[in-house]
Amino acid sequence: QIEKRHSEAYYASANNAVNKIAPLMKDYRLKDLTPTVLDDIHKRIDDMIKTEYVVTAKSTLAEAVKKAARYKTVFCRNNNVSVQTLKAALQMRHICYASACLIAQGVNMDVEEVFNVQVRQVPYKSAYTEGMKQAIRNTLAEAAKLGIVKRNYARKLYITTKHPDSVKVSSMSIADAQKLMQTCNRLDIRKKLIITFLLFTGARKGEVCGLDWDDIDFENKTVFIQRQYEAVSKKGLILKAPKTKSSIRKVELPDALIETIKEYRLWYENKRIEVGDKWQGENNVLVAQNGKRLHPTTVRNWLDEALLLAGLPHCSVHSLRHTNISILIAAGVSPVAVASRVGHSKTSTTMDIYADFLGSSDREASGKLNDYFAMDS
Repeated sequence: QIEKRHSEAYYASANNAVNKIAPLMKDYRLKDLTPTVLDDIHKRIDDMIKTEYVVTAKSTLAEAVKKAARYKTVFCRNNNVSVQTLKAALQMRHICYASACLIAQGVNMDVEEVFNVQVRQVPYKSAYTEGMKQAIRNTLAEAAKLGIVKRNYARKLYITTKHPDSVKVSSMSIADAQKLMQTCNRLDIRKKLIITFLLFTGARKGEVCGLDWDDIDFENKTVFIQRQYEAVSKKGLILKAPKTKSSIRKVELPDALIETIKEYRLWYENKRIEVGDKWQGENNVLVAQNGKRLHPTTVRNWLDEALLLAGLPHCSVHSLRHTNISILIAAGVSPVAVASRVGHSKTSTTMDIYADFLGSSDREASGKLNDYFAMDS
């Protein structure tokens, strides 16, 4: 029943979280999970570590791959490795340990013969550990509904622990956002479009990658966000419904973004003609060079490139969403309108997450009232 009520991505993520925390909770019954016990479990979750592999290819890899297969595409197909992964390996970029093992197997050599492998123990990021805690909260919420426990003591009302690396919402300053936008004019049109779209709409990365051309109404200058494209554990990349029902929304687009989309559309049509029969896309807006829907990870790489070119500090793709929302709030747009535009299910979500920005806007409003009602002495 739980699987049917939630998205595939959520269910897969929750399943992974449950498997991670099961060893910590195996000695407890549901009714034993008091606030004190849960606080202790949360601390143990925060202290969990993982094995991380830093893998880069040795100079011997290229020759080994060449000996194993005449064409890289054939090698990849025979060894279940993506062309992008092999390309990254040959360019001495980091790849995951599992992929390194597949490549090493394909060239009939031990991993250490063709790769430099560093192993280190690192703590999980707060976003990941929060997913584990969320799984506990949701489990106890279900138990409370069924009357198995009296109340859900995993609610934040009862819990005091906080992950040491948890931080407030991260967003760019308006000046940095403007500098990033100016830098976009020096980028490939695809990179310019995705960064501009994220900053102007506050959409999530997966929502933009999931767009089809039919979703964009050039006449009314709107985009209909109704799906997202993301990786799901053990299922790969899939198209799915957005995060919540309220995430299905129509968003008005500013003129500058409409012009960028039109510029990109010209590139798109020319590229499709150039590729010809090898074009693999259907109606996707954001595409790779062969027309396939753009991999969400690529957006991360493009933003890194733009930030480096602009001389700006590192920030996540999701911080562009935070930047959009904080600018709207600072401009005086109501939380209700902001929540509707960015797909928050509740206005309270916007108010809770962006409390600092709301406080800043409130102080600005107070100042304006003071100026307005000030009387000459």
